[in-house]
Amino acid sequence: MDPQSISAAIGAAYGAIGEVMQANGITQAGAPLCITNSYNASGWKFDAAMPVDHNDVPLDGQVHSGTTYSGKALIFTHTGPYEKLSDTITKAYAWITVQGYKSKDRLIEEFVSDPGNTPPDLLV
Repeated sequence: MDPQSISAAIGAAYGAIGEVMQANGITQAGAPLCITNSYNASGWKFDAAMPVDHNDVPLDGQVHSGTTYSGKALIFTHTGPYEKLSDTITKAYAWITVQGYKSKDRLIEEFVSDPGNTPPDLLV
């Protein structure tokens, strides 16, 4: 659950996806995603994902293809360091509850800014 472990796990997952993409001539078609499967006191379970131009190649091992939720969605934007992201998510879920909405799928995070060349306070 610590930021360094999260960063390492996400980096490793994107690295594995990148290797499969490169080996199969697949091009990135959007910002990297993290799809939360569960988040609680015991940890965070997620799928790292990458929008691509095609996913019609046979895959084996840890990398799989799939689709994200389709339909109406609520979009919330977090700007700032990743360490404060949970505050935005908590506020977003509170807003959803107050408005009477119910989640139908998992939380999908889109990492618009590159943390390698964006100051933490400007990350989107």
